[in-house]
Amino acid sequence: FIFNVNGYWDPLLKLIENQISEGFVQSNNKNFYSIVNTIDEMETKLIQALS
Repeated sequence: FIFNVNGYWDPLLKLIENQISEGFVQSNNKNFYSIVNTIDEMETKLIQALS
């Protein structure tokens, strides 16, 4: 998970999107992570992942 509190990781996410659009990275690599923005969302995603 990428815990993107207050958009902290936005520059990294934009970099990844640019790498995909330029053909350096395959778009299916986005399946390796999930972006969450709140602690409640993180809790929900962790429970889902661990069950």
